[in-house]
Amino acid sequence: MNQRFLKGSRDSLGVPLEPDELLPIYYDWEGEAIYPGEEYYETPDGKVLADNIEDYLGRRLVAGCE
Repeated sequence: MNQRFLKGSRDSLGVPLEPDELLPIYYDWEGEAIYPGEEYYETPDGKVLADNIEDYLGRRLVAGCE
């Protein structure tokens, strides 16, 4: 998998002064970043992180009852 990184500061020899920051590959339906390796579901409202699927489904059920 090709991972994207934001390059951090480097010294005069090119040695990193801090770890490179991993960039998100997607954003979920609430605007939260999704990083490589995280599980998510594709829904009609957009991507939903696997950790947030219960919250998403609960909101969809409530919205469907109104």
